[in-house]
Parts: sequence; structure tokens; C-alpha cells
Amino acid sequence: MNFDGRPYSSPSRVNSGALDFRGLCTREKSLGKAGQDVAYKCGKLQPNASGLLYLQPFSIPLLPASDLRSTPNANMTRAPVICITHGGGPMPIVGPMLGDKGHDNINATLSNRIPALLKLGTPDAPKAIVVVTPHWRPDRPTVTGTAEPPLYHDFEPSHPPQSWDISYKAPGSPEVAEKICELLRNAGLQPVKDMERGWDHGIFVPFLLINPKGDIPLVQLSILSTEDPVQHYRIGEALATLRDENVAIVGSGFASFHNVAIQRSLYFADPNSSEVQLWLGRVREWNKVLADSVLNRDPKERLRRLQGWRGFPYSLDMHPAGEAEHLMPLMVCAGAAANDEGAQFTDTFGGVEVASQYWGSTGIL
Repeated sequence: MNFDGRPYSSPSRVNSGALDFRGLCTREKSLGKAGQDVAYKCGKLQPNASGLLYLQPFSIPLLPASDLRSTPNANMTRAPVICITHGGGPMPIVGPMLGDKGHDNINATLSNRIPALLKLGTPDAPKAIVVVTPHWRPDRPTVTGTAEPPLYHDFEPSHPPQSWDISYKAPGSPEVAEKICELLRNAGLQPVKDMERGWDHGIFVPFLLINPKGDIPLVQLSILSTEDPVQHYRIGEALATLRDENVAIVGSGFASFHNVAIQRSLYFADPNSSEVQLWLGRVREWNKVLADSVLNRDPKERLRRLQGWRGFPYSLDMHPAGEAEHLMPLMVCAGAAANDEGAQFTDTFGGVEVASQYWGSTGIL
């Protein structure tokens, strides 16, 4: 796929090759010091008069410079911890190609804010990134151990056919994977190293936007089959020392709100409707209590509060019983944050505000 207007071979399906965003997205500005504005030029599919699909450029909007400021007392010598909202399946990538603007806010954050927090393109960029996915739930913490992990296109049949053509290449890191296992073993957590499973969409979809160059090794880490916040918090605590080796920890999930049936309804609803306004208020209340808990500077108090997360307002609306997997990466991140100062910001998705959190970096408030 190129910007030169060459057509795809099929008017109904992108089948001339994988959708590789390293060729689709380029920075309009190089990323200098953390906090500098960055934009990406990307492509979307447009039919010509003959019905063939052409790639035409579009730009993910820049975040205003006024949205960027330094977090006081941030320790710039350690890699950050960030918990992102990764969007709905393949749609952050495929949606803009099809004219769907529902992920514009999330995509702007993934393309601008998160690279700035990670200091990509600077000498302080992490040497590797551990990415905690909510789509892998074994009984024991499991890590990808290969140098060249494949992709696992874990999409639904209802997703657009282009979804299975998405491609992303970045190295793994057997060295970091082994270090993760060592730290987890030392914490009594019985890790497993997996040499077969590929990166799922909780990894490759957001990182197509975060780092389309694919020049930083990624190591995928599972959550657990349980929704126990303590076990996930302990995983994060065990991995916190990786940050001193400039290995960042990124949780990929939907911590604010992952009630799929309601989200789908809101996504297509009138933003001014009573339904959207009702859920906007509920999610805001949940976000506030969640932020008060995960951003507490005392790790013991933070854990104490998170142990009671099912008592937070509207918890069963935000994450139905037995379906809290998209919250668990945040529990890991909260454990890895140690006593760092953190912050939370929100993006609009489906008419409500979905939150992301970070610790130990330059930030956006």
C-alpha cells in the first residue's frame, strides 16, 4: 500500500497485501524532547470511478501544545508506566480507512500523547516495552519469548475484511522475556514462557499508531484468568525494577468502560441523547473514583483501595461480572508504578470519556 495512488486488485476486499502501517504512517514532525507535538500522515481507502480502491492520505490531528506539560518531580531516569485505551478491535486502524471517525480521539492520543510519554525518537526512548494484554488469560502469568513473534488476528467475523490484512513488524526480546520470568519467579508467581502465541490486537493495533517504525522490541505479557486485583498488582510490583533498566511497561485495555453491548449502542447513538448523557455521567463518576485509587502515591493504600474496586460506583456497568479483563492491565500498571506520581487524562469514545493513566513521565493533563 502506497501514497502514489496505485490501486488494489479487488474492489471489494483489500487482498493485494497486508496493511502495513510502517508504510502508511509517517511523522509530520520529528519527535524532539518529550512533549513536542507530533502528527502522523496516514492513508485511507477511496474508490475511484472504476471501483478500484486507492490509498489517499489523511492526517491524525495534532494535539494542542497547551495540552502538554511536565509532571512535577517526574523521575526522568526511569522508563514510564502507561495504561492505554486501545480502542475497539481493529477499528482504530480500519475505521479511518472506511470513513469512521469514532476513534479519532483515541487515535490522536495513540499517535501523539503516548509517543511523547515514551519519549520515542529521543535518546531516552525505552530499550524495550512490556505490553500487558487483556486478551490472553491463562492461569499463570505468561510471556512471549521469541525474537520475531507472529501476529494473532483475534477479531470477530463481523469486523471488516481488511482487519485480517493488518500487519505490523517489530522485534521481540528473548532477553527481556527471560528477565520478566526471573523477576516473577523471585516473587513466587510461577511464570510461563510461550514460544508460539503471536501478538494479539491489544498489542499490534495500538502500536501501529504509537510506533509505526517498529524499531523498539515489544514483549507481550498475559493477565490471569482470575479478576483478583491483588495477583495482578503483585505482577506489576515484581516488574517495577525493569523500569530502572529503561524498559517501559504499557497496559493495553479499556479500564474506564468495557461493557460491549452498551458501548455498541452508544457508539451509534446521538451524542445529545438521554442515553449517552446517562452513561457519560456514570463513566465520569467511575473514572474519578478509579483515578483517586490508582494515582494514590502510597503503594499500600493504592492496593487497599483497588482490592475493593467492585464496590466502586457502577462497577458492574463498567465491567460486567466475569468480564473485567480490560481492567486488569491497569492493576498491573498500578503495581509497577511504585511510589511515582501519576496522572490521568481522558478521550471521547462513544460519547463518554475513557481514561488513560501514566506514571513517571512528562504528561498531558
